[in-house]
Parts: sequence; structure tokens; C-alpha cells
Amino acid sequence: MQEAKFYKRLNDKSLQCTACNQYCVIKEGDTGICSVRQNVDGKLMLLAYGNAVGVAIDPIEKKPFYHFMPGKQSLSFGTLGCNFECLFCQNWDMSQQSKMIREQLQKEKRLHELDYEIGEFGYSMSPNMIVDECRIKKIPIIAYTYNEPTVFFEYAYDTIMRTKDKKTGIRNVFVSNGYESIEVIGKMKGKVDAINIDLKSFNDDFYRKVCHARLQPVLDTIKECHKLGIWIEITTLVIPGHNDSDEEFKDIAEFIASINTDIPWHISAFHPMYKMKDIPATRKESLERAYEIGKRAGLHNVYIGNVMDEKRSSTYCPKCGAIVIRRNGFSSEMVNFKDGRCSSCNEKIAGIWE
Repeated sequence: MQEAKFYKRLNDKSLQCTACNQYCVIKEGDTGICSVRQNVDGKLMLLAYGNAVGVAIDPIEKKPFYHFMPGKQSLSFGTLGCNFECLFCQNWDMSQQSKMIREQLQKEKRLHELDYEIGEFGYSMSPNMIVDECRIKKIPIIAYTYNEPTVFFEYAYDTIMRTKDKKTGIRNVFVSNGYESIEVIGKMKGKVDAINIDLKSFNDDFYRKVCHARLQPVLDTIKECHKLGIWIEITTLVIPGHNDSDEEFKDIAEFIASINTDIPWHISAFHPMYKMKDIPATRKESLERAYEIGKRAGLHNVYIGNVMDEKRSSTYCPKCGAIVIRRNGFSSEMVNFKDGRCSSCNEKIAGIWE
């Protein structure tokens, strides 16, 4: 547990968390939506600080990042807690666990023990320990992922700063739902090298009913991160009957293209999970349809994921059409690609390659 940096005091002993666009007002003893940021004696405490969950070494393609240091490994970790409550969450046992713990403790009038209960999950890993682990194992990237990194931003930020202070050359990436507050986004500039943002739908009603959030803040975050020069990739999980219409795909693709046609769009297959176990898995035909709509919108880098498809997961030169990176699952093979350019026509391929 450590005091959070993103909050302000209100007049009635309540606090307002300013880490994300939920901007929760938190009464004394209570928590925000994420259930890991608690008002303890007039201070906002980050209960998840130093408790890493889901620690693993993954290929960066798994995040997914296709235009950011392909073929490299990342040390991935998250914590408990999330500022969304997505009914289809693929990592619900991490992201929603703190809320379940909070509800149980509240019933038992033991909410003051939330810090202890959350500390029972995961591994005790300080920012220094995480960075040292990467240095020892020569891992060039740290990925803040699995749950929403904004809810443990102070922990992530301190880890990022250790990579900078020690001049490690380690890169830092977020896998995010895009609900960062403007205060947090300002701190990300020059610190977070890349971000993959879930654009879950282009329908505010979907966000309200399925995620307990809103669409516009996500769109604003995408625009702001691009403006700050943070490399962006966007992922849409395609859920049958909920966000898989041609109109929806067209709206998302055209929005991305309006910012930059080089931004990669990952179209991923849904598998029944959490509170949407009654929804069937995404048919590959739906992903292929979204892929074609993305291409027609002018996007240079459209990919389908969670299914095997070498053709639609590989990268092609936007000028001459030559394949430059061939992918099979999470493995990448450089083909006709050198120093960030197409070897066939010398066209620069957008991304961060080293």
C-alpha cells in the first residue's frame, strides 16, 4: 500500500481520484470503482502497489503489438482491479477480483481489511525488482497489462522511472482500455513508449451497458496519445450480436483513419467468458469482413487475431504491397524488411523497430 499521487481533497472528508475518467468521489473508508484505490484517513492509498499479478515473459506480439519491436520478449504484469466492468472480460479473475473482495468485506463490515486481502494475491515485487529482473534476463520491454494499468499508475510510473534512472534502455508499453485522465496522460509523455488501446465499440450504449463506461473519453485518449507522439495500436474484440455490424466496423475504421492511416487495427476473436458465456465465439468470416472494411477505409495495417491466419496477420508495404513481416501465431519473421523500410521499394514502414 502506498499513497496515490492522483487525487484531490474535497470539503467533506471525501476525495476525488483523478487517475482515470471515472473521476470517482470516494468517501472516507471506501474505494473507487476499481476497488484498489481507497480513502484511508483522508489519504488516497493505492492498495495494489507492489503486488504484481500474472507475471510472465511474453512475445510482444501477444499484447498485441505488431509495429513495436517485433520478435522481442516483454516482461508482462498487472495487479488486481479495473475501472471498467466489462461483461466479457477475458481476465476477469484479475480485473474484477478486488471488487468481489470489497463486496464481501463490506457485507462483513471489514472494509478496513481490504489492503490485507488484496495483498494476498500475486507477488511482492517492487519497481526495482521488476527492472532488475529484466536486466538479468535481458528482456527489453516491460508491458503493463492484464488489467487496466491506469488503476495502478503510480506503481507503473515508478517502475518506468527506474528504467530511465538506471539508463537500462528498457521500453515501456501499456495495454489499456483508454480511460486515462488528462492528468495521467500528461505524465505518460516521454515515459510510455507505446500503448495498445481497446476500442471496444463505436456505440456509447455498448460502453454504458456492457463496460460501465463511456465512449467519448476513449476516443479523446486515442487522439491525445497520438498528439503526444506515443506509438498507438488499437484492438477491437468482436462480439457476435453486439459490435459486429458493418456500420460499426466502418465507424471504427474511419475514426482510426481520420487520425492516422498508419495506426494498426487489431480485430480479435471473442471467446465466451465471464458473464457472456452464452454468446458464441466469433466466426472467422466476421473478422475477415472487418478486415476488408478497414482496408477500404484506407488503413494500411489491419490484422485479425485470436485465430490462425498468416495472410491477415502479416505486414505489407503500403506502397508496393510486398510482404515485409510474416507472422504465424505470435512469431514474426522479417521478410523484405531492413532498418524500418521495405527492401523492395525503400518505403518507410510506420512503427518502432529498435
